[in-house]
Amino acid sequence: MNLILSVVHGMEYEKVASFLESFVATGSGAQMHLFVCGVSRESIKKMELPGITIHPFKYLSFRQRQPLLVAWPLWKRMLAGRDFEGKRALGKKVFHLASMRFILYYEFLMEHGNEFENVMLTDSRDVDFQRDPFSDNLGPGLHCFLEAKTQFIGKCASNTAMLQGSFGPKVLAELADCRVSCSGTTIGDVESIMTYLKMMIELSASGVSMFGGSDQGVHNFIVHRKLIPSMRLHDNYDSTVFTAGCEAYEGIRWNAEDEIIRDDGKPYPVLHQHDRDPVMRERLLAKLRQRMEAGKGALGALGA
Repeated sequence: MNLILSVVHGMEYEKVASFLESFVATGSGAQMHLFVCGVSRESIKKMELPGITIHPFKYLSFRQRQPLLVAWPLWKRMLAGRDFEGKRALGKKVFHLASMRFILYYEFLMEHGNEFENVMLTDSRDVDFQRDPFSDNLGPGLHCFLEAKTQFIGKCASNTAMLQGSFGPKVLAELADCRVSCSGTTIGDVESIMTYLKMMIELSASGVSMFGGSDQGVHNFIVHRKLIPSMRLHDNYDSTVFTAGCEAYEGIRWNAEDEIIRDDGKPYPVLHQHDRDPVMRERLLAKLRQRMEAGKGALGALGA
């Protein structure tokens, strides 16, 4: 059996309805386990769709920020003196949620990993499914996904800040000419995903700073330093995941069924960052409404 792990924090059902309902619409046999915090009981009830299990958790935040991070230099010194289990325990209390989610995933797989074959780690708000995300049968190892061919770390202000903020200017200079890989979607067999999660936690604990984009900096460090031998890096135009955020709308290809397709003419199983273009988002939502049938779900509230 295959597994999808994701986090929803501070977003009511309408904000993640297309993510959840598009997954259901694929008819995938995978299980989705969703870690939820800061969400109303009504929304949680709506999220309990077929194949989706909800795990409420607690996270200290103020206006979407982790207030304890003002003392990151102190936490970093404390983390440095701990073994991995100590880093995991303290990190769960002081990491920014974008990095702490990897601890939630690691703990879940420690308990349930033997029940699954492959795992997808994914964002929620800006991800939709056109097909079962495991339908490409990518094989063993860790599978990471590149963004647009124009996206290089050193030419993107946000990725520059995220890598330098985590590892400093020397590492930024080393990896500036590398293509951007997004930490929002990663797929692999359980063993490879566990190796990746452990590395994400350990490197996050030693970061120069800790902030909302730390996970992206750490992810690209792992990817481009080739720290996981089993890793395979997939291009944005022929892979399982299409990261649309920095692609020009005019260059995106659609089939007659209003699905976004890759170079081989097949629909991408997973769409990421599709919500950054309002025309693309509405076109995809119209297709999803058809798939879910009139009157089902909360899709009428989407885009409001």
